[in-house]
Amino acid sequence: LTLFAAYGAKLVLAAWIGRAILRRTSPRTAENRFWPLVLGGVIYLLIVQIPYVGLLVALLASLLGVGAAWLVWRDLRARSAA
Repeated sequence: LTLFAAYGAKLVLAAWIGRAILRRTSPRTAENRFWPLVLGGVIYLLIVQIPYVGLLVALLASLLGVGAAWLVWRDLRARSAA
């Protein structure tokens, strides 16, 4: 759980941000799983390198990523129960 919160949650958020950007610029590329993750990861790494702001962004990314993963897990669990 700790590893997911530290790394996986940021990957979830990076993929979401990359997909949101690619949907506006190149809708066909946004459906791919690789390129949105790469784009979001690069943007995340660039923002995290900013002093002071990067720490806040990293913390916010962890919180949003864990929250998004929890919502997906809850939705999948509700579907399997129904």
